[in-house]
Amino acid sequence: MHLPRTFFIASLMLALPVATATAQQAPAGTASPAAEDPMSDKARELFNEGKKLFRDGKYGPAEASFEAAWALALKSKGIAANLGECEMRLGKNREAAEHLAISVRLAQQDDPQRAKTVANLAAVKAKIGTLNVSANVSAEVLVDGKKVGDTPLLDPIFVEPGKVKVRVRQEGYTSWEKELDVAAGQEVPLDVKLEKPAPIPTVTATTSATATAPPPPNRVPSYVAFGVGGVGLLLGAITGGASLAAFNDVRTACGDLAHCPETQRGAVSTGGTLADLSTAGFVVAGVGAAVGVTLWLVPIGRSSSTRAAVSVGPSSISVKGAF
Repeated sequence: MHLPRTFFIASLMLALPVATATAQQAPAGTASPAAEDPMSDKARELFNEGKKLFRDGKYGPAEASFEAAWALALKSKGIAANLGECEMRLGKNREAAEHLAISVRLAQQDDPQRAKTVANLAAVKAKIGTLNVSANVSAEVLVDGKKVGDTPLLDPIFVEPGKVKVRVRQEGYTSWEKELDVAAGQEVPLDVKLEKPAPIPTVTATTSATATAPPPPNRVPSYVAFGVGGVGLLLGAITGGASLAAFNDVRTACGDLAHCPETQRGAVSTGGTLADLSTAGFVVAGVGAAVGVTLWLVPIGRSSSTRAAVSVGPSSISVKGAF
């Protein structure tokens, strides 16, 4: 049976819209990376494997294939979009938002898959919190103690609903920290201003010199030594003179000390004792002078408890004190 040529033309014209409609209604998970997407042969193999698994409803294995492909092609918007949609099916909304946001950023405005990716991103953002963090300097951003990036951030930070602690820090600046209670679907703008700490005041050279100046020397021990020496000198002179006078009286009475009567023995003994005291006095005077000179040349530090006392006995002289 031969059909007219016009019949084939008409049939072809009717088939074209159907084919076009079929291509536009491709099932989820079949988005392919555009020709400009950087992708190695291995990444493309894993990507195609993930699409097949996704179409078969095997979302866990599909996610593993997409993640392996993504690790090899971090700038492929097609892989990011498919990985994000797969994570949506698995209920991993925060991870899905991260990959979908990357795909939207990488895609051109006229990319046919971009509108679908934007819709998917809006759907998952309704179930999580979004933090838009910026800072006046390049700084490290941490959420609950984990680093998520450095400012300026390329994409928002997505968090599970609830309380989160955000910290922004940079060396040389005072860290900024805040605890937030983020609701599902809430977007929180955080414009952080880091400031340098106030300088620590320094002590001037004059103040430092005054604070560390040594105390004046303590001259009291030297004065005490000179005083003891003076007492010894005075004692030696007095007792020496008394001794000479006693011996002169004995010589006058006896003429010869070896043949003095018993009545003069006491006077002889007294003269000897006075002579001994005179000698001791002169010795103390010499020692006091020597010690005084030494203490004057090598002074002792100032003391608030300097005390001294001189004690003179019948045959001795002593100094007691604390210096």
